[in-house]
Amino acid sequence: MATAPGGRTTGQRPVLLAVLVPLVLGTVVVFGAGFGILSACTDTYSCTTTGCAPCRPASTWLNGGWAVQGVLLGAGLVLAVLARRGRGAGSLRPAALTIAGLSLVTAAVTTALAIASY
Repeated sequence: MATAPGGRTTGQRPVLLAVLVPLVLGTVVVFGAGFGILSACTDTYSCTTTGCAPCRPASTWLNGGWAVQGVLLGAGLVLAVLARRGRGAGSLRPAALTIAGLSLVTAAVTTALAIASY
């Protein structure tokens, strides 16, 4: 990574995004979306999430999205370690932005599929 004036390295922000975006989407957003979507499903069918066949696919999509966010968070943490050690400076920025973008797309797609599944 190139060093900018003041000793800060350029490319820190994308690596930070690669960690924070999956972390926030995997916790706050997935929890909020899951609570809202599954509450709507169980209210519509007057059942529980585990005992309601129409709500199981929605739960599966949300859990899958959560798992993907976890994998992306792990990849972001690997990039953060590499950045800290000063390795792979040329490829860190595109990889970090790809992780952040995939996290956003995953959250949007799995949420939409969960909503459409019941």
